[in-house]
Amino acid sequence: TINYYMKSKHKKSIICLVDTTEAILNAMEKNGIKADSVAEKPEFKILVHLLKTIIDNEIGISNSLSNKIKNLTDKLDLDKAHSKTVH
Repeated sequence: TINYYMKSKHKKSIICLVDTTEAILNAMEKNGIKADSVAEKPEFKILVHLLKTIIDNEIGISNSLSNKIKNLTDKLDLDKAHSKTVH
């Protein structure tokens, strides 16, 4: 059925999102930041949604928020040549 398809389609991205979010919160705790407090903030919830759109786009799941973010970044004329990365 459609519910099974949706669950299996998003399973990889959801697992990756959970792992990523836990890693961010664990890093905060290691640096003395109260992760529980941060996780409750609306800004953190937006960050999680942003991460989900990036992950979805990487594994080919269409997402309307991804399209809006891409259009916004195109309009902002962000520097396309990145010299530094976080990995």
